[in-house]
Amino acid sequence: MTSQDSNLFFVPQRLLAPKLRLFYFPFAGGSAQSYQQWHYSSHSDVEQVFVQLKGRGSRICERPHQTMQQQVEELMTHAAYFTEYPFMIFGHSLGALISYALCCQLQKSNFPMPLHLFVSACRAPHLPFLNKSRHALPQDEFIQALEQLNGTPVEVLRNEELMALFEPMLRADFKIAETYQAEPIPMPFPFSVIYGEQDTSTHMSQLTAWNELTKKKCTMRSYPGEHFYINQSPDQLTDYIQSVIGQCLNDKAVGV
Repeated sequence: MTSQDSNLFFVPQRLLAPKLRLFYFPFAGGSAQSYQQWHYSSHSDVEQVFVQLKGRGSRICERPHQTMQQQVEELMTHAAYFTEYPFMIFGHSLGALISYALCCQLQKSNFPMPLHLFVSACRAPHLPFLNKSRHALPQDEFIQALEQLNGTPVEVLRNEELMALFEPMLRADFKIAETYQAEPIPMPFPFSVIYGEQDTSTHMSQLTAWNELTKKKCTMRSYPGEHFYINQSPDQLTDYIQSVIGQCLNDKAVGV
């Protein structure tokens, strides 16, 4: 099976020879379908690729990864696909951590680097996780913690059968998000650090620390909303992403 046919990637509209690929990594408990309202691009030559992690969506029957190392090892088996064309990456929360970890391994393995990394609602990965750990909580406390984050549908949290199906994946995701701490390796491409203005789960110092992980420009960008501001201000966010893509494509066209 080729990477293009792998169930790791959901591609709403395949292009024969895209000028750029934009990869989306989901948050803890999220899937490729979590970004379904984003399945468009104002640039007809940009291919959008939504990453489907194990234990959800079309991969619901697969055991979710328990560590970042396991996650990155799977992704690296598709390194040639990630780097086949110029590319950018967007990751929200856990997805931001996975994105950085993947970039570190791509660099160590001498693969091409992304043109831009969008990291959303997430501490810089070389900093320790300081909030209360959730992944090992008793079930009732774990569900309560998920309700407070407001990212998992209430109908799922209150349905015993659905929770029996999704809880192992959710705990595995939170375990990775809460235990992963990266070696601080500065990247040779610019970052956009994006966050919700009312998000109390991540301190500003944890967000600005992303600046330590790039040798290029690090742009801070905020939108109204809490941790899942991406659901409250999707149009503003996607407009910004598209503007960065447009600038990048223009720079490449004029040889900047």
